[in-house]
Amino acid sequence: MKKISFLLVFLFSFNFFVIGQVDEEEGQFFGGKRAIKLEAFSQYDFGSIKEPVVTHEFIIRNPTPNPMTIKSIDIPDGVSITVVNKVIKPQEAGKIIVVINKKYFKKTGVFQLPIIVRTKQKMGKGLSVYKEAVYLIRGSIE
Repeated sequence: MKKISFLLVFLFSFNFFVIGQVDEEEGQFFGGKRAIKLEAFSQYDFGSIKEPVVTHEFIIRNPTPNPMTIKSIDIPDGVSITVVNKVIKPQEAGKIIVVINKKYFKKTGVFQLPIIVRTKQKMGKGLSVYKEAVYLIRGSIE
């Protein structure tokens, strides 16, 4: 009986050891936390913002043969987003509109902020592909 108990404890401990060794790519796939790299898919510099409200449109292309759905967007404080096309048809483009209203922007001076767009595509046979792209905005508020 002691041998069986020891064997079960050993197997249980080994499973925790193996499960605990998840590389960065698996961590991304399974929703693990990681630092965001500011390697932007696209970026825009507003320059020195003097007007009360400024906007910029980012184009999101879908070069695949399957529809692409915008699932979520991480939006920085002081920025608002309008999603023009939540579902982007195959071989077409959609857009999001970024709006900075100085009245709601909490800081002055230079800023550089990421907007992270997460998409999902159903590929058939129950397979879905999830992607994320960073759209970087920068400028200065006077």
